[in-house]
Amino acid sequence: MLTQGIDVSACADPCASELSKGATVVFVAADKELIGFIALLDTLREDAKLRSKSFNPRASRQCF
Repeated sequence: MLTQGIDVSACADPCASELSKGATVVFVAADKELIGFIALLDTLREDAKLRSKSFNPRASRQCF
C-alpha cells in the first residue's frame, strides 16, 4: 500500500490486535483509498499433527 501512496495508519490498532492473534492482514483499497482490511486466521484441526507427519514433499507440486 505504501508504494501506491495509500495510508493504512487508520487501521493500525485493529490490525495490531488481529496480528497479535496470529492472523494475516490483507488491506483493501479502492481508488487509492483504504476501505478496510480482512484478517485471515486458520484454526488447526485435531488431526493436523498426524497429517503433517504423512506429508511427502517429493509428492507435492507448486500450484501458483
